[in-house]
Parts: sequence; C-alpha cells; structure tokens
Amino acid sequence: MRAQLDAGDMKALASANALVTLTGNRRMAMWDAAASVPERDLMRATTLAEPVLELAPPTEADDIVADYRHVGLTLGRHPLALLRERLNKMRFVPSDILNTFSDGQLARGCGIVTVRQRPETAKG
Repeated sequence: MRAQLDAGDMKALASANALVTLTGNRRMAMWDAAASVPERDLMRATTLAEPVLELAPPTEADDIVADYRHVGLTLGRHPLALLRERLNKMRFVPSDILNTFSDGQLARGCGIVTVRQRPETAKG
C-alpha cells in the first residue's frame, strides 16, 4: 500500500463507509479492511487459502445508524424518512407541511436533537 495505512486507519475508513465504492457495502469493507493489513509477527509468513466471503449488505437503516455512530451524521436520507409512513399514521406532520400552518394552529411534530444548549438554562 502506498498510503502506509495501518489496521486502525483501514478500520476507521471502513467504519465511516469511505471504502464502499471499493467493496460494495460497509460490512464487506470492514471484513476486507481487517484482512488487508498483514499481521506483523505470528501470521506474517502464513498463506491463507480461504473461499471468498460474501456478507449480506446492510439495510438502509443499518447504514444510517452506523453513520451516526461512527461519523456523527449521515449523507443518506434523514433517519425519520424511514419512519415517515408510521409517523403519518400517528398524525405527526412533516416540516414542509408545518410551514403552511397558521400561527396558533395545533400540530404534532417530531425530529432529532442535533445540538444541545450549554449551559442547559440561562441560570446555568
């Protein structure tokens, strides 16, 4: 490898879904990253003959959860998009429709906390 990446670097890239174009999905990237950096001592001279492992791709929800866990954000769909049908049945209103409501009109809404105020109150 020209970049001289170690196992930790490869795992970080795979966890952040940065290797998906090389492997097809995050799970295969994690597997391939673990195998791409040869062990230093015990396994160095060993040659392995194993069949190619095909891991099932993660679901969209799995990818979104992993993105938030490893990177703190996702470039995919908003997490609530996966729940929209269920939220509509519970009469939660999407933000684009809330924008059409008049002042004082009652509505149900939900979302994700992205930033917490510090200090929590004006008095600390």
